[in-house]
Amino acid sequence: MYGPSIGTASTQFRRTGSGRGGKQTQAWLKIGDAWRIVQAHVSLEAESQVRGAVIA
Repeated sequence: MYGPSIGTASTQFRRTGSGRGGKQTQAWLKIGDAWRIVQAHVSLEAESQVRGAVIA
């Protein structure tokens, strides 16, 4: 546990229209009275996964 001034968020999503999905992770730090994102990472599925292809 890092304390009450650190937080993380992890989400999985699917984009409307393209159907392409992915994952996002964020690290938050409370500075004064405000929460700030101090690190973020987004990964998208390969387009071949969206079309239902099997990846070997």
